[in-house]
Amino acid sequence: MSLLDYLRENRATASTALLSYLKNKSENGLVHVFHEGKDDPAFYGKFLSEEVELKMVKYYNCGNKTGVIAAAGKIGPDSQRFPLLFFADSDWDFHLGEQRKEHVFYTKYYSIESYIYKLADMPHLLCAVNGLPHEKDDLLKQAILDITQAVKDFTKAMKIVSLAVIAMKRLHGKGAVNYSDVKINNFISFNGTRILFNSKNFIREIAKKSNLQNIGVRNILAESGAVDTKRDPAEWIRGKWALSFLLRCIEVIPTSLLSGHQIKYTNKINNSNAIPISVGLLKIPEINSYIQERIAIKNLLIKSLESTGSH
Repeated sequence: MSLLDYLRENRATASTALLSYLKNKSENGLVHVFHEGKDDPAFYGKFLSEEVELKMVKYYNCGNKTGVIAAAGKIGPDSQRFPLLFFADSDWDFHLGEQRKEHVFYTKYYSIESYIYKLADMPHLLCAVNGLPHEKDDLLKQAILDITQAVKDFTKAMKIVSLAVIAMKRLHGKGAVNYSDVKINNFISFNGTRILFNSKNFIREIAKKSNLQNIGVRNILAESGAVDTKRDPAEWIRGKWALSFLLRCIEVIPTSLLSGHQIKYTNKINNSNAIPISVGLLKIPEINSYIQERIAIKNLLIKSLESTGSH
C-alpha cells in the first residue's frame, strides 16, 4: 500500500501528522518530530533546544503511540534523507512482550510523566515553585519525609493495580482496557499526612469503564512475574497516575504540616503545568544522544547542499 493510499484509508491523528509532514519535508533544514500527545513538545523541546534551534523544529502530534509507530513505519526510510525523530512512551507494552520498533525513541520509564514523578529535586518544587520558605528547614525536611513515605505506600498499592491491568490486557486484548478515563485522585484521601488509597475500588472502576468483569485474584497472581519489584517502579506504574498522585501530595502534605504556623503556602504546580515547570530540572542523556544521532543527518545534508552550491 502506498503512503497516499494509507492516508485515504486512515483518518486518525497519525494521518494528519503524515499529511503535514509531506507538506513540510521539502523545506531545507527542518527537524521533524513525531510524538504522542499535547505535553510532549514541552518535554522533548527542552532537550531539542540543547541541540538545535527550536524555530527549525516541526512537531507532529500522532495522538498515541500506535500513531507514532505507524508514522515511523511509513516514513522511517526517509531518515536517510531527512532528520526525523519519533518519540513514544514505553507504557506496559514491553511487559506484554511487544518489540521495539526501528527509528523510535522509547522512554526509559512508563511515560514522560514518570520522569517528573522520579524527580529528585523535591525541595525545588516545594520551595522555589510553591513558596515554602527555606528558613523553615524543619518543616521542609518533614514535608519531604512524609511525601517520600507516601510515595512508598503508593508504590506498594500500585503493584496490584498494574498487575490487574496487565492481566486484563492479556485476557481481553490490549485495546479492551479503558483506564484513561479513570481519575486516580477520586480514590485517594489523606488523614493528616498519611495517604489512604483504595486500590480495590480503583481496579473495579477500570473494569467498569472497560465494560469488563472485575478481574479475579487468581488472574492477578498469575501475572506476578510481569512486574519485577527489583526494577524501578517508574517503569511499571502508569506515569499519569503517578504524577497526579505526587502533585496531590505536594498540595496536601505541606498544607497539613503548616496548619497552625503563620506561613503562607500556595500550590502553583498541577497536572496542566507540571511538565513545563519541572522539565528544566531533568537531565536525560539518552534523549540527547538520540537527538544528536538523528540531527547528524541534517548536518550532513547541509554540508552536501553547501558543497553542491559552491560548484
